[in-house]
Amino acid sequence: MGNTQYQWLKNTLKNSTEQYKFVFAHHTRGEGRGGILTARYYEWGGYEADSITWGFTANRQGWAKPIHQLFVDNGVNIFFQVSLINTLGQTILQTKSTNFNISGIKNGIYFLHIKTSNFEENKKIIIYR
Repeated sequence: MGNTQYQWLKNTLKNSTEQYKFVFAHHTRGEGRGGILTARYYEWGGYEADSITWGFTANRQGWAKPIHQLFVDNGVNIFFQVSLINTLGQTILQTKSTNFNISGIKNGIYFLHIKTSNFEENKKIIIYR
């Protein structure tokens, strides 16, 4: 995430008057799945990979606070990661939106993988046109 995206996220959360705030993303650090494992590190939590060194201030100049703290301070209720997986276990689509564009996806059976910090579920879906 770059500074432009961070400032947009910060302002959107700060100015939201909604009772519930949900954030959707395809991953936390540009790799892998599962936010709980990476929430303490880098732009999300501020610590370097050694779990001891605070690197946030030096590495994210202009950012007020790590993303996790930004979520806490602005009342984000839940953080979702959403993926569409084929029957071979391959990730076909990852999104940070509640809207999916499946126009380029072939007919078939897929699994919608939804993950939060305390919830994970796969739902079978069939695309048939």
